[in-house]
Amino acid sequence: MNFWEKITGSDMTREFKNFEKRVKKLPADYQAAWEEINANLWAYTDFTGRNLMPILDRVLGLFEETAADGQLSLYVAKWALCAFLIIITLKKLFI
Repeated sequence: MNFWEKITGSDMTREFKNFEKRVKKLPADYQAAWEEINANLWAYTDFTGRNLMPILDRVLGLFEETAADGQLSLYVAKWALCAFLIIITLKKLFI
């Protein structure tokens, strides 16, 4: 990432387009869970939102793996939510 991409956020735009391509390959219930996580996670970001990109990438990777294994998205979403809540709680306790 160069300086201009970081200032304009074009690198994040490109990454989001890649996320959306990956999400479209998932089953509908996974897509719905992704939309919920994506919609609610932005309240916990810094000014740019750049700190969420690795988290979103990992959540999407988890969804892709579990979809390939045939696991239920509700199960995955519950675990993703629990992990997220633990991270938020730890941040509040130690930062």
